[in-house]
Amino acid sequence: MDDDNVGYTDGTTTISSSSASSNAAVLFEEEEKAFQCIRELTVDRIDKNYEPNDRALAQLRKIFDKYLELPSLLDRYIAPMVNELTESAYTNTNTNTKNQSNNNDCYVYSSYDQFWNSPLPRILSAIYALSKVRGRKKVQKFLPHQVENVEPVLQSLLMLDDLKQQHKKNQSSPTDDTTDGPQLWESIYSMWNWMGILGKIPFDCEVVIDTTQVAQLFRLATIYLSETGPTRDVVSSCLACWLSRPDLEDSTFRNSFQHWSISVLKKYLGGTESNDETGSTNSTLIQSDIYTTMGVLQTLITILKISTAQRKNVLASMEPYWSLIKKVSNATNRPSNLLLRKFVVKWWTRLGVLYLPPRIASWRYQRGRRSLKENLQRQQQSSPTKSTVNTETKSDGDTSHVSHQKDGADYFFFVPDQVEMAMGQVLAALKDSSTVVRWSAAKGVGRITSRLPAICAEDVIDAIMEFFDDIQNDNDWHGACLTLAELARRGLLLPHRLKDVIPKIVEAIHYDLPRRQTSVGAHVRDAACYTYWALARAYSPEILRPFVLQLGQSVVVAFLFDREVNCRRAASAAFQEMVGRQGAQNFKNGISILTTADYFSLGNRKDAYTTIALHVAQFQEHQTAIINHLFRVKLSHWDPDIRLLASQSLNQLTVLNPDFMVDEVLPYLLEHCLDDKNVHMRHGATLGLAEVVLAFGKIDANNRYLSPQLHKLIAETPLTIEKKRLYRGKGGEQMRAAVCRLIACISMSHIPLTVPQQVRLLDSIDTCIPHPTEMIQEQAGRALFALARSYFPVSGKGPSDRLQKRVVDKYTNEARTSINPAATRGYSLALGYLPAKLLAPSLDVLDISLSCLCRISHPNAKVGNDKDAETRRNALVSLSRILETVGIVPSREQCECVVAFSNVQLKQVFDTYMRSMEDYNTDQRGDVGSKCRLAAMNGLVSLATITTDQKHIEESGVDLYSTELCLRIIGLLLKQFSEKLDSVRSEAAGCLLTLLDEKSPVKAYITKRQILLDALTPPQFKGTLTYQSSNWAEASITYPMVMKAAEIDEYFGYVISGLILSTGGLTKSVTQNSSLVLIQWVRSADEVKLDRLGTVFFEIFDKHKYEGRVILPLLKTIDILMNRRCIEQLIRNKLFSLSLLGKLREESKRCMDMQRIVAILNVATGLITSIVESKEIVAFVCDFLVHQFPRIRSLAAEKLYVRLLETDPDLGENHIAVQILLSHNWESDDENLQEIDRDAAIQEVLKAFEIDKMLLLAANTE
Repeated sequence: MDDDNVGYTDGTTTISSSSASSNAAVLFEEEEKAFQCIRELTVDRIDKNYEPNDRALAQLRKIFDKYLELPSLLDRYIAPMVNELTESAYTNTNTNTKNQSNNNDCYVYSSYDQFWNSPLPRILSAIYALSKVRGRKKVQKFLPHQVENVEPVLQSLLMLDDLKQQHKKNQSSPTDDTTDGPQLWESIYSMWNWMGILGKIPFDCEVVIDTTQVAQLFRLATIYLSETGPTRDVVSSCLACWLSRPDLEDSTFRNSFQHWSISVLKKYLGGTESNDETGSTNSTLIQSDIYTTMGVLQTLITILKISTAQRKNVLASMEPYWSLIKKVSNATNRPSNLLLRKFVVKWWTRLGVLYLPPRIASWRYQRGRRSLKENLQRQQQSSPTKSTVNTETKSDGDTSHVSHQKDGADYFFFVPDQVEMAMGQVLAALKDSSTVVRWSAAKGVGRITSRLPAICAEDVIDAIMEFFDDIQNDNDWHGACLTLAELARRGLLLPHRLKDVIPKIVEAIHYDLPRRQTSVGAHVRDAACYTYWALARAYSPEILRPFVLQLGQSVVVAFLFDREVNCRRAASAAFQEMVGRQGAQNFKNGISILTTADYFSLGNRKDAYTTIALHVAQFQEHQTAIINHLFRVKLSHWDPDIRLLASQSLNQLTVLNPDFMVDEVLPYLLEHCLDDKNVHMRHGATLGLAEVVLAFGKIDANNRYLSPQLHKLIAETPLTIEKKRLYRGKGGEQMRAAVCRLIACISMSHIPLTVPQQVRLLDSIDTCIPHPTEMIQEQAGRALFALARSYFPVSGKGPSDRLQKRVVDKYTNEARTSINPAATRGYSLALGYLPAKLLAPSLDVLDISLSCLCRISHPNAKVGNDKDAETRRNALVSLSRILETVGIVPSREQCECVVAFSNVQLKQVFDTYMRSMEDYNTDQRGDVGSKCRLAAMNGLVSLATITTDQKHIEESGVDLYSTELCLRIIGLLLKQFSEKLDSVRSEAAGCLLTLLDEKSPVKAYITKRQILLDALTPPQFKGTLTYQSSNWAEASITYPMVMKAAEIDEYFGYVISGLILSTGGLTKSVTQNSSLVLIQWVRSADEVKLDRLGTVFFEIFDKHKYEGRVILPLLKTIDILMNRRCIEQLIRNKLFSLSLLGKLREESKRCMDMQRIVAILNVATGLITSIVESKEIVAFVCDFLVHQFPRIRSLAAEKLYVRLLETDPDLGENHIAVQILLSHNWESDDENLQEIDRDAAIQEVLKAFEIDKMLLLAANTE
């Protein structure tokens, strides 16, 4: 594979156009479909219904858009597709021209609607769609370009312009605003692209087109140069093609364009220089002129690029623009427009190149043929002899020695001053704030330098190197890296300058400039990787050999540890290119590294820091550089996540070079842990020290590496940090967590500690346990876990009274009595981290901890005056941890002082978990009770698994688990599986599948296990059901499974209870899916199932009386079923209606929640079947007519009126009760505005409905 077919990519292979075209027959799958769409959209409909054409166009666009990433696959088919389209288009345009010639100025499409009701706009939009994917220049080649095509295309452009003006005036047709149909601007774009290729017809202009038509073309082009979209690009290209024709160079048209373009530039400059009376710039005028200015610049740039005239003639024609464009470049009060700045850079580049004669500089470095195939063949050979190396060097065509031949013709010659001015403008653009402008300027520097003499090229490189002096300016560094890459690619960066360039590139690869809470520099690092890639391709292995170690280490560190994924992948691609081009002689282990560190594996940052870094560090040439970069650079990174990953990586690398860690890393970390100025360094060093100490604890059991002095320094570090008060100020929270991690690692490594040191470390942990930050509490708990197990030995009689009071008694007392939520959260969590020797020296001590945790985990437990969900959750988590730590059977390995859970205690824990499954507490954050339910679900699974384990049953002799208990647990999990929160449903599914698993000891106790498994199996699923088998959080998937489980009688009540909460919830997707399956089930249910459903309603009313969190969804669910007429049978049941009415009365007492009162009204009015049969219900609704809330009074009257018209249509609007309900102002409290008194109005209503006053009195008193 040659160089011409290889491109710089982030680890992916670039497919060349030639190879892609050869496989196009296979890869263009939609060939037949695409041509069918083309034939469909070109059909001329007699009925003028072009919707099929529009659908074909939309389909064709979708087909083309699939090939945006690799459009070369379409190359084989561009010609036939364009031919088929242009034949139809030419038929329309040619007919148009003939009709115009016969009818003077009358076009075929004399109106916008007439043009739209034809195939032509669809055809032209299809041509644009192809141009968008493959590029207009590629498509332009296949457009017809005979002399007879010029006039029809020009007349079509004139026609489209007239239609555009009509459309602007009328704005009557919305067709142009649609996304699937054709667009008018697409038609104009395609026609201008067609006119561009016609400008290259090699016949005299008088033969091709007459003078009047040329004038029309130029007039139209100058209008469209002010367009804001892609039309301006194609118009400028077309205009440049016509203006560059030799027969128009000295024409009046060229001169008129020059005058017009100069006036445009002057107008733009006049807008930027003239201010109004207030001294502000006329921004509206500038904004209107800026697009025209860009169109002029695009045209001039294209002329400089494609003109075939003599250089002196072209330069003479451009001379009037010099001063104007220079002012445009230097204007400080002009609007910052990226494209305008880019075009200005291109102008200076083209002009600078044009002032120098075209030549291939003999002084440039030429490597010769660079074939990867030949390079790989050389790698397979043994180390070459000196003569072989010389031969290879000559075959590579290394002509770097030419740079020293000062008598060469290209070493020095006269360079015009204009070139220096142009180069100065381009170099200044390298500092632009836009990447696009800097990239264009870098290419411009390369183009101009390629025509300069060698001595001037050296000056250019010196100027670029000065960009690296300002470390704070990231734009300078980025522009310099791009420019050096461009010079290297062109062979303009000679080998003797590499010693100056490569150190700067290495520095740029790690460029990271802190800015407040973030940093800048990712674009600089990416550009440095591109420069690295360019160097690998540009120079022979012999040239780069002195720099291989420096380059290799820097880029390896970059692709392993860079924070940004695009930079890691760019560095990997650059290293891949270096290994492939420079060969195995320079990179001995390059292939092995690349096999592991590929494009996809580096996408995961954690894997890059831990797994891949460990593999690469096995090679000695990279090991020291990796470790050095981690502890000297990454541990002080601004991102705490990077510092954490760097410490974990050091933990992995310690085993590879423990001597280096002891001699270099540990002293550095011990020193910087106490850095009182740089909080990032202090935090990272503490984390790094913790992880390195932990690594030595695994590999240094005999203390062969860590001396007693180091042990002492490490043990004193947490205490010194606290003594120097480094917890305070900025970063104090991070330091607390890091010190807790250090204490945990010291404990797990069994660093020798004195008793006072142990106690002081425990005191440090105790100060972090009640911290309000959850992350610090968690780290403190882990530190307590390790410290209490590694130290504080106990005798056979158990812990001392002092230790008992110091730890267990203190923690339980604080968790139970503190009014500080942070303290109760921390101490309840800490209890779960204590070892069995402190938790269970006796049943009484164990009972103290369990009673405390069960008490504070109660759904109604309060901390101070408020409930705290986090305290309850932490207590539940600690219960599960204590159960796993202590166990239900005393372990033979434990000392005699440790007891196991008693049956009473186990039952207490079971009851606590099942009670917490009903925790639906809410606060301003929402359903915070879900945190407790999640913890309770996991705790129940853990407890059920332990208590059903056959080994434990045999050793304890007691089987505490039963089928009834398992039925209740499974039911509670099914209830959570049917509720509204995605996270809860997902976790419940995981718990259910754990219990239903074939290997689970609980399976023997599960009622109808196989039926339940079948219900939870997704449709069309085959294989073993696991948590990964489905997206259990997706409502559309889980709720149909839930209703299948509801068919199991034992679980019916649980499932319906959870489903009711989902149906009456607020989340639209959850409500829609849950209500759909519930309505379908109710409609197919028989009388027995409906009675059970009603029973579930009443059970929820009784269990959650006055709990709006549950009662409101229940009322909404009943209302939904009533509105869908699903429970008409239940409503007609007098006993059910009266019982439900009683529940509604009970809930309405002292209820001040508007939503719940409205829901009660909705259900109550839904229970009314007729006036005669539902007098009690009507009386209950009438009670709301005197409610204290005006909105409720009005709503009650409205709903009662509507319901009565539905149930008793014979009443009519003339009924006195109906008239009172309609006419009375129920919202107003002003009696003067009422025709009758409100109480009298209600009495009239009751009298008209023949309702006994005692019923209303009963409704008021109950």
